[in-house]
Formats: sequence, structure tokens, C-alpha cells
Amino acid sequence: MKYNLIFLFFLSLVQVSCKEPVSYSQNAQKDKSTREGAEIDLLTYSIPPRDGHPVSVGTLSELRDKGIPVMEEDIEKAKKQKSWEQMDSLFQANYHSFNDGESKFVFEEHLAQIILKDFGLLLKSDQKSLERIAFYTEILLKNKGVHSGHIYLGINQLKSYWSKDKIKEYAQITYDRTLAEVSRMEEPITQIKQRFSDNTKGLPPQELARAEKVVGKMIKTHEENVYFLKKLKTLIEE
Repeated sequence: MKYNLIFLFFLSLVQVSCKEPVSYSQNAQKDKSTREGAEIDLLTYSIPPRDGHPVSVGTLSELRDKGIPVMEEDIEKAKKQKSWEQMDSLFQANYHSFNDGESKFVFEEHLAQIILKDFGLLLKSDQKSLERIAFYTEILLKNKGVHSGHIYLGINQLKSYWSKDKIKEYAQITYDRTLAEVSRMEEPITQIKQRFSDNTKGLPPQELARAEKVVGKMIKTHEENVYFLKKLKTLIEE
């Protein structure tokens, strides 16, 4: 019971995620310098609250019904079959089919994140790609999630596409959101790292594995925000 209460409390502190998070033990063993060398690999997935209220994870089932890859295994399979352009076409074909505000919000958030990261749009630099990077980056900004890594990498890629003033404005907005989130989560993350072993002692292996994944997701998201907070500050000061 003690573990369940703590588990639910910390789970309530983070944004909703539908993808399989990295385990705590795996996350701790990663070489930091290697991770910083591949910044896109630092990005985590989350659906932020809408108008201050958490969205229903069940909304994602509506996306699956439209042929949109949702779960980790679906996305990995789709990456072998589709390009970012095909996923972008899927976005455009389905965008106006959502009448419910929450469903459209989840649709925007989900597709923007996976197209930018999983389908590699953030790594492209041709004119067409920059137009779509700008489009999806502005979606994430509009929806007011933190998304520090997605937005930083998007803005950084758009230096030759957007004006310097726009780059600084969007970097500042994202910096402020990220700073607030880092400050909010710093103490809980410290506590959960210190107490994880004690709080999960005696758990059956299956429950322990699930707890490790949840905690790993929280820690990785926090580390992403700490890392890109510094990068955003540099962008603002350029």
C-alpha cells in the first residue's frame, strides 16, 4: 500500500505517456557524453494537459482506428514502411476529421512529436522539411506542453528559416516553461531516486519492472529538460 500511494503520487506529477519508457536501471547506465552527442535520442514523449486538465489516454484508441501508429511497436513498424512525408500526409488527411476538441489536441500532439523525432523530420534541412518543422514546432508551442527537446531542436534547425526575433521569442517561451517544470520536479526526482529501492522492496518482479519503467520515464524527462534548458538559454543569448 505504501508503494502504491507513492507510485500514484509521482505518476500524477508527469505528463501522460503512451510509449514504453526507459527503465531506471538502463537510464542510469547510459553514457552521458554519448547521449549529448545524439540529442534527438534525448527526446521523450508526453501529452500535456489541455486547458489545465489531463487528457484521457483512451483518446489514443481513436487515432489507431484511423491507421495512425500509436504504441511503440506500431511506431517502430511504421518507421520501416513510411517516410515523414507519408506521415505528414496522414496528418493532413485526418486533421479535419476530429470534431472533439480533446481528440484533435491529442492527434496534434501525438503526430507532431513522432513525425519530428521518430520519423526523423528534425534531421532534415531542405526547404520543404523546414516548412513542416516550423508547422509542427508551432503546434507544440501552441498547445503549451514543455517539449523542451522537440522545440529546441526545431527552433535551432529553423535559424535560417525564421527571423532572429522569432527564434528568440519562441526560445524564451520554451525556456520559461522548461525552467518552471525543472523547478517543480527537482525535489520529487531527488526523492524518488533516493527512496526507490526502499519503496519497491518486496514487489513481485512484474510490478517492479513496471515501477522501473515509470520511474525511468520520469527521470529521463527531467534530464531532457535540464539539458535543453541550458541549450535554450544559449539560443536566447546569441
